[in-house]
Amino acid sequence: MRDQRDAKVLPGQNKRMTEMENAIGKRVFDSGKTAESTDCICTSHDYRQSVSAILYHGGFRSSGKVRGGAGIGVAGVAWATLMAQGISAACSAMIFFGEMKRYEGKGSRELFNKSEFFNMTRIALPSILQQSTVSIGMMLVQSVVNSFGAQMLAGFSAGMRVESICVVPMAAMGNVMSSYTAQNIGAGRYDRVRKGYRMGYAIVFSFAAILCLWLETCYRPLIGMFLGDEGSLAAFQTGTEYLRFIGWFFALIGLKMITDGVLRGAGDMNMFTIANLVNLGIRVLIAVTCAPRWGIAFVWMAVPVGWLANYLISFGEYRTGKWHLRQEMGRS
Repeated sequence: MRDQRDAKVLPGQNKRMTEMENAIGKRVFDSGKTAESTDCICTSHDYRQSVSAILYHGGFRSSGKVRGGAGIGVAGVAWATLMAQGISAACSAMIFFGEMKRYEGKGSRELFNKSEFFNMTRIALPSILQQSTVSIGMMLVQSVVNSFGAQMLAGFSAGMRVESICVVPMAAMGNVMSSYTAQNIGAGRYDRVRKGYRMGYAIVFSFAAILCLWLETCYRPLIGMFLGDEGSLAAFQTGTEYLRFIGWFFALIGLKMITDGVLRGAGDMNMFTIANLVNLGIRVLIAVTCAPRWGIAFVWMAVPVGWLANYLISFGEYRTGKWHLRQEMGRS
């Protein structure tokens, strides 16, 4: 009964704690304390590993034997994750508030500022809409994959896990570009935004080349790591085909991420939202209409098409300079 109760309650608690950890950690990162932000994450990870072993097994493992009493199983891993994220959030908050004391604010320190609230809402709501729509769209894509059977679903899921790892450096570049843009616009250095954006291309293509080489040479052990020895031939083939195809196109998502980062950092949320919705719409449309007729491969063939469309729309907005003009008008 306790395990069933924890299975229902802990996922929601962990999700809320993860959101808090990410939100506060992002503030620390944006304030320039990148090393401290990384230390908080690494400490949280080490703490979770140690406490997970204690709570899962009831003690430490030594020479193949468990030293300690009976553990509480999988629920112990969830509790360890919750506590580790709480510690990371608390440490990040202390660093952030300590850093904020160094800056002298203008005017009184009011608890709630209506103007700032509406400015934050204007930026946040399009992102919330975009993220919510993406989740719904991925559910639709998943339903298409489900129709091909459990074996292909297992291979596709394994490929998606590897892809999610590969996307991390590209997503990080987008976040960095967003913070970099906002900071330099605040300083009135629009030239540095353009220079940083151009440098982003070089970094993205470097990462993309490394990821492509990695996936094209190590796709078998990568898929095998998630499927294990019990994976069927169909699952293994689906996963490897997915990885070997998608590996050539990570430059597109990198370009999309850094361009979206500039628009997001400049507060140009309208076109950012439209571009991401077009990306999602293309992926869902191709997957739903083409995959049932011509095969599951169209599910992952649709991915780079969506990335490319997103990039072209966002890049077109960047080239117009509207993000630049809007900020200058706001200053005047």
